[in-house]
Amino acid sequence: MITKLQILKHDNGGARIGVEIKDMVKNLKWVTDLNYSAGELTFDIVNGKDPIIPAMGAIVDFAWDNKDIFWGFVFSAECTSDTTVSVKAYDFERYLKSEGSVVFQSGTLGDRYSNVCRRFGVPFHIKEQPTYRVPAEVCDGKTGFDMIKSAIDKTYSATGEMYCIVANHMYIELRRAPIPTRTLLVIDTQNTMSDYTYSESIDNAANVVQVVQKNTDNSQTKTATATSDTGDDPATTSFTIASARGNTIRTWGQIVKVVNAKNKANWAQMVQQANDELKKRNVSERKLTLDCMGDTSLIAGAGANVKIKDFGKTWTNCPILKATHNFGTDYTCSLEMKVGTKWQENSL
Repeated sequence: MITKLQILKHDNGGARIGVEIKDMVKNLKWVTDLNYSAGELTFDIVNGKDPIIPAMGAIVDFAWDNKDIFWGFVFSAECTSDTTVSVKAYDFERYLKSEGSVVFQSGTLGDRYSNVCRRFGVPFHIKEQPTYRVPAEVCDGKTGFDMIKSAIDKTYSATGEMYCIVANHMYIELRRAPIPTRTLLVIDTQNTMSDYTYSESIDNAANVVQVVQKNTDNSQTKTATATSDTGDDPATTSFTIASARGNTIRTWGQIVKVVNAKNKANWAQMVQQANDELKKRNVSERKLTLDCMGDTSLIAGAGANVKIKDFGKTWTNCPILKATHNFGTDYTCSLEMKVGTKWQENSL
């Protein structure tokens, strides 16, 4: 049950003045999304003839079953003719949509994350400290999310370790993902709380990766020459191509992806780049959406163990991409999850 839902504002002396609205609220929903989006809390305030319209930027403090769930700020409020006020609030991650231009020196993901959070005034913790050093980078006119995402992607590409940003009430945290919860979700079509959709796709997969380096002198290509419609001179243009081939060609057919070689890469580095790209791309994408009983530990970035009795399959630590919590008499949760991804411990 809702044990706290307050709207707080500052008086002239800086003290917080709170209004408790937990008994006036309907349609309370909390959404977290791993795709670099702020946590969002929406609700309707129903107070008869006297609508309560919170000020922009007012603090929203929410607890469920005596557990602090959300601390955020009002970004929109709408009052209708029946005096119902619909409110939308975001947690601290919303301020990572602020933009800036920064030259980052080489450092860890934790260094980049700390720099960005301080720059935009976001309180933060680092739960697990990465050790890989991200190369120096110029971020011009980028959001805080973009700056951190770039470092997360580079760390994952180099180490296979995935990190995510999650809100933890009055601050945000940098965590290894997926965050283990030890929650087991048993899905059975005989159970009314087991609506699910499972899908598998190779639309974005590739089982042949070619790393291409363009040469603009008179040297001979190792594999193929340019055609005239590229805008380059066929007489002086050639390509050096390093390829890597996967083990799914016989079953999927040949799906080729071409990527540019890294700057000034030699042949051995191009071969390594092709192999690294193949590891990421030679996999099918498996997704699972499901509805279950509410559990506040099921947030975007967390992992849960899933057992689908229809398939006779069990997956461990499946990452949650998006979680939608609907609080009420029947507290339910809708989850979008990945299954069998490379950063999951056990895949199908």
